[in-house]
Formats: sequence, C-alpha cells, structure tokens
Amino acid sequence: MLAYVQNHSPSIVVFENVDTMDDRGDATSNLDILLAEMSNRGYENQVIMSDAAMFGLPARRKAAGSALMEFGERSISSMFATVRAVMSSCVRTSCCAPETFLPSDHAFAVSDLEIRQKKQDKRRELQAKSGPTAQTWMDSHMSFARSLKFRWGEAVPRELKENEWYQTLTEREQDALRLATIQSPSVLFRDISQAVGRVNSPTLDSVPGVHVLPTILPKMQLWYEKQSRVWLGCEAMICQGYPILPLLATYEAVKRPQARTATKVLLQELAGSAMALPVVLAIFAEHICILFMGTCRY
Repeated sequence: MLAYVQNHSPSIVVFENVDTMDDRGDATSNLDILLAEMSNRGYENQVIMSDAAMFGLPARRKAAGSALMEFGERSISSMFATVRAVMSSCVRTSCCAPETFLPSDHAFAVSDLEIRQKKQDKRRELQAKSGPTAQTWMDSHMSFARSLKFRWGEAVPRELKENEWYQTLTEREQDALRLATIQSPSVLFRDISQAVGRVNSPTLDSVPGVHVLPTILPKMQLWYEKQSRVWLGCEAMICQGYPILPLLATYEAVKRPQARTATKVLLQELAGSAMALPVVLAIFAEHICILFMGTCRY
C-alpha cells in the first residue's frame, strides 16, 4: 500500500475499522506506524467515527475510519471542516426495522423456509446415523430457567411448536427462543445465535420512537416475533442499506449451478462484514467535495 502511495500520490486514502488493526495497549500499533509513514509523505490524518443508525439505517454499526489527505496548498482546517460539514449533512433519522422486513408469504421467504426444512431433514438423518451426542448447552439453559423460576423442559406452547420456522431450528435454538420468550414476552427481535442469556435484543429507541436493531453480525440468527420467523439474508443486506431485492430477482431468474447461488448464509456473511452503504456514500461524497468543491458551504 505504501508503495502504491509512493508511486501514485493519491489525494485521499481511507482506512475503515482502523481501531481494530491492533489492540496492544501502550505498544506501538500498526496504525501508529502507518500514520507516521503517511505523515512523512505529506498526508494529514482525520479520524471519522460513524454509526450506521445515524445515516437512516434500522441497525447500529459503529465504525472508525481514518482519512489521510494530501493537502498541498489547501488549508488543513478548511478541508477537515468540509469533512465534518458533509458528514453532518448526511445524517438521517433511522427508519423502523419492521418496515424493512418482507411479508411472510413473499417468494424469498417461502424459498428460504423450504431450504431450511431440507437442511433440517439432513441434520436429522445424520443424527440418526451417528447416534446421540453430548448437549453441552443444557446446563446453562437449566440454570437460566431456574433464574426465571421456570421449570425447564415444560411443554412448548402448541402455536410455537407447530410453527414451520420454529421446527427448522436446532434443539438449542428452540430452547433458547422458548426461554427468551419467558424472560421478555414483549421483545420484538431475538438473536437465537447468542447464548441463552443474551438472546433478547431490546430495539425500541424511545427518542425517535422506532425499532433499531443491534449491530448485524455474520452469524446472527434473528427471530422476528411479529411474523414468528427467522429473518432472511436479503433482509440483513437491506438493513445495511443495500438495494438487494432487484438484483436477487434478476439473479433468481437465471439458472446457474447451486454452488453459485446467493444463499442466506452468504448474504448474512456479507451483511455482517460489509460497511453500511450510506456511510460509504457519505465518505465518498465528502471526498469528492474536498477534491472538487473545497470552497463549498453547508
């Protein structure tokens, strides 16, 4: 990267999530070394802190970025003021998370349920062949049930037991969902990929009065109580600001090998790893402004 900067001298270099590059306390980090090297090449550094929920998205995602700029004859203070002004102009109130979810009878939801049912059938076949395995999660679930003064192993309500989405969950996920419902019946979203005591995700933000999801993670398995189902990979992408539905509609219309299919797992991984699109666009806009409209006012 330094060789590229040395040879091409780009006006702006941006690093995202630089706060995770190194975490060794007082020791010199990779970031310190990078900033020193860039400073020797005439670049100034501006740290950019962002939260996706501040840019209109229904999910939180805090990130740190470092904008390294080669100013030349331009004023450092005015350029960084432009950065702050443009970022501030892009701030929006979060939309409400339930608004981003597809109807339960949407073709993508129906297709995802069928895929989950097939996977569940395969899991049961493998379990029947391999025999019983140790369930290491049971002790923690029993302890959690005792803390709720609830008798662990009690029959699951019929409505939930007959739910087709519930039936596709693993035994641990089913039990975690059941206990989380006992703990907080009114919670709208539950992340059943988490340990039993962390499944419930209170999302109602009292200030704007909307539901804002926690940070989307690659392995997140969100249960949406309003529709009593697991969320879809495309919904995770939508919560990150990506207009994925038209692309998927075109994608599904083309026959291709199964290995190239945009699976729920793949979309979830992308959503959990990618930077939120509106934040990327805001950073891009501020840099364009700096390069071509350095004297603009907001």
